[in-house]
Amino acid sequence: MTENDIKQSLSFHYIGLIATYSGYRFDKPFTDYGVDAVLEKVEKVSINGKSRFIASGKSIDVQLKSTSSAKIIRTEKGIKFDLEAKNYNDLVRRFQQRNKEYGYLIPLVLIVFILPENKENWLNILEDSSTKIEGYAYWIYPNDTWNFSTNSSTVRIEIPFQNKVDLNFCDDLFGLIYEK
Repeated sequence: MTENDIKQSLSFHYIGLIATYSGYRFDKPFTDYGVDAVLEKVEKVSINGKSRFIASGKSIDVQLKSTSSAKIIRTEKGIKFDLEAKNYNDLVRRFQQRNKEYGYLIPLVLIVFILPENKENWLNILEDSSTKIEGYAYWIYPNDTWNFSTNSSTVRIEIPFQNKVDLNFCDDLFGLIYEK
């Protein structure tokens, strides 16, 4: 596998672990048309006195980007990341057309997974047999200030530190998007 393949796979599994722990499904679509994963809320329902877990019908598409700490810029407020213009425009398109004539489009969120520069530090099995992933991630959902870019290569975006992917990430994100 290439180093980029490894980074991408680690990012998928990192977010998948957090989503699963939080009670959400995190799946990879069969084909990638600008969507690397689907995050779906799972609900406990009771029908005829029997409880079961079902997919809620509320989902968020995820675009995952993996990088190293040397490729981001830290500011006082967050991180800056150079996103490919085509990926940026995908995010803008989904946001701008979310409630228009196309029907209600599934929201598209960007997650940037950041690993240390040295590959030896990415994943370790510690002496007590616990596993340590030395990465972290931030997410961003477009807003009304985002407009299509005419750039041919990249668009620099800034993601606030408050958008760090943590164990509350799924609930916070679904609350932001679905419970306005």
